[in-house]
Order: sequence, then C-alpha cells, then structure tokens
Amino acid sequence: KKEKENPLDQITKGQAETKQDDNILKPITNEYEVLYIKPLAGVYRVLRKQIGDQIDAFNSNLTNALDTRKKKRTYFLDVLNSDLIQFKHATSDSYIIKDPYKLLDVDKKAKLIGSYKYIVSAIEKDITSAENGVEYYDKMTKLYKTQ
Repeated sequence: KKEKENPLDQITKGQAETKQDDNILKPITNEYEVLYIKPLAGVYRVLRKQIGDQIDAFNSNLTNALDTRKKKRTYFLDVLNSDLIQFKHATSDSYIIKDPYKLLDVDKKAKLIGSYKYIVSAIEKDITSAENGVEYYDKMTKLYKTQ
C-alpha cells in the first residue's frame, strides 16, 4: 500500500509540482538545428546584454548632462545675483530695499534680463531633452517588452 504524499511535504522539501525544463535545446535532436540554433541563442544573449548596457549608458549620460547643466545654471544665477548682493541684509537673505533691481543702471538691467532669458531657454532645452529621453525609454520598452 502506497502512502499518499502530503502536499506540505512537497513545499518543505522544495519540490516543484511540475518539473520545468530550462534547457531550450533539449527537444532539438537534429544535428543541423543544434549547429545553427545554439550559436544563434548565444548571439541573442550577447545582443540582449549589449542593448541593456546601451540603455543604461544612455540613462546615465542623460542624467549627467542634465545635472551638469543645472549646476552651471545655478552658478550663473549666483553670478548674476552678485550685483544685487549689496542690497541684501547681512544676516538674512532678504533685501533691505523692496525692489533692488530698480537701483541698477540701465546696462546692468539689460544684461540681467538677457541673461535670465538665456537661462529660461536653457531650462526649456533641458525639458525637451528629458522629454526625448522619456520617449526613447517608452519606445525601447514597447520594442523589447518581454513576451
């Protein structure tokens, strides 16, 4: 008389209910198929790894470029605001005069406005770059989605 195996024994022993075969080449018995499909599987693995590496490199390059541009803009803003430092309170970040920009001469005002416009266009360019990066990731996700 055979004892019926308890399903919990299966879990505690780490056995699968149905054994799954990971070898995709096992059903191939034809020598021709083995000669061509096995190298093709290797090429597939290499290409998949290279595509993953390319996507990771693109991600880090885009992130680094956007971070670098942001740091440059922040530094540029600090330089621009240096003309207004003389109107700031020594212990706080607030201005002593309500609108210190009015006290600057015409040339400095024009320079500041032009520089601020440049910064706005640079920010818009960064937003476009980030949106293009998101579009690229969406395309790659759809193209290489695991089926």
